[in-house]
Amino acid sequence: MRALISVVFLIFLVISTTSCSSRQLGYRYAETLISWQAGRFVDLSDAQDAVLREETNRFLQWHAEQHMPQYHQLLSELATDIRGTTISPERINYFQKHMEGYWLEIRQQLIAPSVRLLSMLDDEQVAQLLTKMTENREERAEEAVEATQNGERQERVLRSLRRYAGRPSAEQQEIVATWHAETPDVQTDWIAYQARWQDAFAEALAARHSADFATQLSDLFLHPEQFRGAAMVATLEDSNQASKAMLIELHNSLSNRQTTRVWQRVTRLQRDLAAMAKQRDVAL
Repeated sequence: MRALISVVFLIFLVISTTSCSSRQLGYRYAETLISWQAGRFVDLSDAQDAVLREETNRFLQWHAEQHMPQYHQLLSELATDIRGTTISPERINYFQKHMEGYWLEIRQQLIAPSVRLLSMLDDEQVAQLLTKMTENREERAEEAVEATQNGERQERVLRSLRRYAGRPSAEQQEIVATWHAETPDVQTDWIAYQARWQDAFAEALAARHSADFATQLSDLFLHPEQFRGAAMVATLEDSNQASKAMLIELHNSLSNRQTTRVWQRVTRLQRDLAAMAKQRDVAL
């Protein structure tokens, strides 16, 4: 699954630079992984654990059959683009829209298993889940403050560049430094948004045995932007546009050696995808 979450250098930078953490690229909204978090945050009974395992396996099979072939095709297109001398904003939008579409489908797919598992929790387990979620969010908030103070956002992009393309040139380091200086950090806004979302989630959990619980949870999963506010949405859009501009500059600055290395990473990810799909009897 690590390969799926990483995707590749180009797509990785587009999205990771506008979210809280690179680890959140594929699954950046904690709210849509509640059914999985319940297994980590809550002491489940044997029956509940069996449901979690059943639903996890069902989801992973769906993911292998429905998404992995699409990821594989997208990587093929990306490999071709990497060999090109330039990359356009429209092409970056193309890849980003595909990733956003995949993520929407994942959220839709996780609603039913989340409803099933969360409806099985008793009051003590719900309290345990919410406490753990709060502790997790507060820990991330502390990490975000430290990251801002230590210039971690800039270093994260450079680490990604180093991992996929090799040692950054002086020009590339300057491109990233300029982006970091001119682009607002959305970490604080994101943590506040997550707190608002969790408050609404807690209200929904209190009515988890009601007939409209699935509707409430679906609204939380599919429309989280309602908790962001106009100012945050505008900041995210500005950050996203600046990150795309940086990405184009970075792509244009790649040496022949770096281009070859990125292309090799893409083709390696394709092989990794094929191997993972094969484990679930899906041929790519």
